[in-house]
Amino acid sequence: MPIVQLKTAFFADAYRSVKEGPFADAALRGLGFAQAAAGDHRGRAQGFHAFGERFPESRFKTECALHGAIELLAAKDAPAALVARLGPRIDGAPAQAAA
Repeated sequence: MPIVQLKTAFFADAYRSVKEGPFADAALRGLGFAQAAAGDHRGRAQGFHAFGERFPESRFKTECALHGAIELLAAKDAPAALVARLGPRIDGAPAQAAA
């Protein structure tokens, strides 16, 4: 089994075992990085975005938002990456970096 699949399986198991508690965000973050290494860029972008919704107070929230945008760039979707990182603005005001 390739190392990427082993890492993905390890973090998936870790996440399943710590759905709640002080390490659940770290387990989900690790799963995201392992899956990103496997090459599913659009899927991981969605996963990193969901991280912020699931763990809005996590110290990893900003990092995962950035990696979500990076995964969209890897999927060759620069406009979506820009919106993911800066947020949509329809009032003409400059966009602020997402937290």
